[in-house]
Amino acid sequence: MDEAAAEEGAVISVARGGEEGGEKERQKPQADDGRENGGGGVDFSGLLLSPAVVRGLTQAGYLRPSPIQLRAIPIARCGVDVIGQAQSGTGKTCVFGVVAVEAVSADLPALQALLLAPTREIALQTLAVVRALGKYVKGLRCEAFVGGTPQALDPPRLRATHIAVATPGRARALLADGVEAQRVRVVVLDEADKLLDTNLREQTLDILGVLPQAKQVLAFSATYRADLLDTLHGLMRSPQHIILSTDTLTVKDIRQYYAVVPGKGTPFMVFNEKAKTLMNLFDKLPFQQALVFTNDKARGQQLADRLSDRGWPAAFLAGAQLQHIRAHTMAAFREVKLRILVSTDLVARGVDVERINLVVNLDVPYDAETYLHRVGRTGRFGAQGVAVTLVTEKERPELLSLAAATGAAPEPLPRELGGPAPATAATERPATAKSAAAADSERAHRRHMRPRDRQRRAKAKKTETKMKNL
Repeated sequence: MDEAAAEEGAVISVARGGEEGGEKERQKPQADDGRENGGGGVDFSGLLLSPAVVRGLTQAGYLRPSPIQLRAIPIARCGVDVIGQAQSGTGKTCVFGVVAVEAVSADLPALQALLLAPTREIALQTLAVVRALGKYVKGLRCEAFVGGTPQALDPPRLRATHIAVATPGRARALLADGVEAQRVRVVVLDEADKLLDTNLREQTLDILGVLPQAKQVLAFSATYRADLLDTLHGLMRSPQHIILSTDTLTVKDIRQYYAVVPGKGTPFMVFNEKAKTLMNLFDKLPFQQALVFTNDKARGQQLADRLSDRGWPAAFLAGAQLQHIRAHTMAAFREVKLRILVSTDLVARGVDVERINLVVNLDVPYDAETYLHRVGRTGRFGAQGVAVTLVTEKERPELLSLAAATGAAPEPLPRELGGPAPATAATERPATAKSAAAADSERAHRRHMRPRDRQRRAKAKKTETKMKNL
């Protein structure tokens, strides 16, 4: 946060330097002793990795291992199954990316590692990381296989791929078509809680069922329910648990606020009030890039259009859009051609953009885990960020309850940043005093009165005053 911020938090800056913070896949420069991220004096060369992978890590900007990387990479490199849990933005993708690149043989033209991701955006992001890590491994081929693209072109590509990053639907379809997968030795479940959720569970289990039994399974997520852990244990062989998150869901280094908007009227009227508050927030709060979450696709598109009309480079992203539109929008946001991205929960998990330092919830999330993942899109890898949720008075208890489950206690948004005026302002005036708006209205009314009406009103007022003085 800005060092000059007022003690009461009245003025808060969320601007960051261009390289500070970084994405989950690209860490900021560390101190020589590595104390900033818990790596001590150990660098990646001390993890017994191949020179080609160490070179790829260095070229990609990884200087010292984060705690999850320091603990998980050596264990996973031994071939054991791993259940890893750490907060968002701590470098989990690097862990399984390194393990996958080290596990495959580039001399063998066959699929050897399958990395499953719950969304196309996460899959494409993961592909970029794996390619960067394996850049100096001669002959290594890494490809992505996701929905929204012609499936007929995928089988020959998959047969010539060493590491495949895929969404469950496309991966299951390709395996059902008879693509050879008997040489797969590593399977990764990225955002495992989402992959084994109701929507993707059947597809993920089908995929695991047709792969060789003698495979290594790596599961990573920021959150795990007890029933999910039971499911994972049934899919793995004596997995090692690497748990760096606390018992309570939490997101550090993020200032969390809420702003109460008028809640009377139709849902569209409430949306208008929230949109107005959001515009005011963007006008007053410095930020590099912002991510706005909504529960409604139609409102999301309307909001993006309004922001664009106001001069903010903005776009809307949702799962129902065509793949080329989604890819184009995400690329424009990463390249900072867009300042604001409005989205559903499609990008609440795993998708990281370096310059996001402001997250706004236009609607209250459905559950605490979703709140955690949404807010976690800012404040990446120790950088500071701001999250604001717009609520009606009726929605406020729901928000505070969800936030409490993550160990957070959002504060009212300061007025200087677009928050509402203090509630005591009106009550401090005498009961007989008129508001400024009412006085202005009365003066305008007088100007338009006919002379005779004005005289009658003045006479009546004079009589009223005499009666009060009796």
